[in-house]
Amino acid sequence: MSEILCQWLNKELKVSRTVSPKSFAKAFSSGYLLGEVLHKFELQDDFSEFLDSRVSSAKLNNFSRLEPTLNLLGVQFDQNVAHGIITEKPGVATKLLYQLYIALQKKKKSGLTGVEMQTMQRLTNLRLQNMKSDTFQEQYLNRRRQNEIMAKIQAAIIQIPKPASNRTLKALEAQKMMKKKKEAEDVADEIKKFEALIKKDLQAKESASKTSLDTAGQTTTDLLNTYSDDEYIKKIQKRL
Repeated sequence: MSEILCQWLNKELKVSRTVSPKSFAKAFSSGYLLGEVLHKFELQDDFSEFLDSRVSSAKLNNFSRLEPTLNLLGVQFDQNVAHGIITEKPGVATKLLYQLYIALQKKKKSGLTGVEMQTMQRLTNLRLQNMKSDTFQEQYLNRRRQNEIMAKIQAAIIQIPKPASNRTLKALEAQKMMKKKKEAEDVADEIKKFEALIKKDLQAKESASKTSLDTAGQTTTDLLNTYSDDEYIKKIQKRL
């Protein structure tokens, strides 16, 4: 991939410095060549402010100017990428140039100029800001509604009575025990009354039965005593 990029840079764009696969990382470490590439596509209007130097201040100046343009093209670029290019970390510059090559080819096909792309970017940013503003307003209204609902709920909450003290609980338990004891005593009294009633009824029946037997026995005795032996014999003979 480095060789293809080198041919594109050297033959098609004809940058001011010859780039080879071996010197690729070093050639782009200052950010100057990146600015030159973008300037050739009319995207870096402030290229005259770039510094062709390897000192830290020059690199900082160049990369700070590159960031908005690369973001406009949709090329991934942040502090980590910049640090990787400045320190000549293998593969970082190659990856960035490959992404830049694809982005520039898309721009070339679309026919948009740098100014038109910047205008489109500003419109996009404006839409994003409006969307964020609408979202913020919606979130604010939602929070307000939630606060109002919570206030109504809190106002409608019925105060729960405090739990009874230990003394009150003990009194209630004692009252329950007394009630159970009274119920047990009432049941015992009812049982005693029922048993006494049954006993009385049985005694009455036994007494009546005994009286009946005594009466029958007395009647038989009286009949036998009424007739003497002689009279009894005569009656038997008469019947015979």
